[in-house]
Amino acid sequence: MPSILLAVFAALAVPYAAFVVVAHAVAAWRGHPWSGDELRRRQAPLLAGTVIVAGLYAAAAAVQGLAHLLT
Repeated sequence: MPSILLAVFAALAVPYAAFVVVAHAVAAWRGHPWSGDELRRRQAPLLAGTVIVAGLYAAAAAVQGLAHLLT
């Protein structure tokens, strides 16, 4: 289960992070660099996804560990 979570997270987060980096570079190249607030706003979904996946990963590992102890 945890390996599936990591694969799904990587499949979704890596392209989004690349998009944010490229979009930030293009905005700076066009002469309209993002402010700190705008950059944080655009990175917020990635941070929230990271926290959610980390929680799910920890919960799945705890459940698997408990199941291993009980069997």
